[in-house]
Amino acid sequence: MTRSAPLPAPGLPLIPRGQPLVGVDVGGTKVAAIVADADGQPLGRAVRSMAGRPAAIEPIVDAMRAALQAAQVGTSSPAAIGVGVPGRVDVGAGVVRHATNLDWFDVPLGRYLAEEFGAPCTVENDVRLAAAGLLDHVAADGARSLAYVAVGTGIGAGLVLDGRLHRGERGMAGEIGHVIVEPDGVVCPCGQRGCLETVA
Repeated sequence: MTRSAPLPAPGLPLIPRGQPLVGVDVGGTKVAAIVADADGQPLGRAVRSMAGRPAAIEPIVDAMRAALQAAQVGTSSPAAIGVGVPGRVDVGAGVVRHATNLDWFDVPLGRYLAEEFGAPCTVENDVRLAAAGLLDHVAADGARSLAYVAVGTGIGAGLVLDGRLHRGERGMAGEIGHVIVEPDGVVCPCGQRGCLETVA
């Protein structure tokens, strides 16, 4: 059995007017935060380093606070927070189950940020979020399925099948960076030998 999730229809009025939105992109070397209004217009941005800080959540909080300050939105809580992270994510629980490049195991990131900022927080795999966003741009041409491949600190893919975000039975769909391509290759941080990320 595979798991997929319907994508939200664009333009739904789900966000309270006057409250900012915060989006966060967590990578293996840096975290970027952006604050936008209810129409999606950027208000403020901030970037912080994640290098040399395995399992650290503090740079994420710092980037979010800096972006909110740059947006000059005062002390009001965000309407909602969305976070993209590399690795396997339990979306329903808001828990990052395993992110190799961050050295994270079972990190309750969604709950932590929701409590820290007083706003609902959704956590999803970063490349899946990119795939969902890309579909919004190509849907006008009739596309309902696509694969998006991202190459950065790691390598991953996001799949949208017939208009639904595809996660796989264990949330591992698209984790192509840890497909073994050289069985006798170097040891990957994930513990396997010869993963695609070690040779690409």
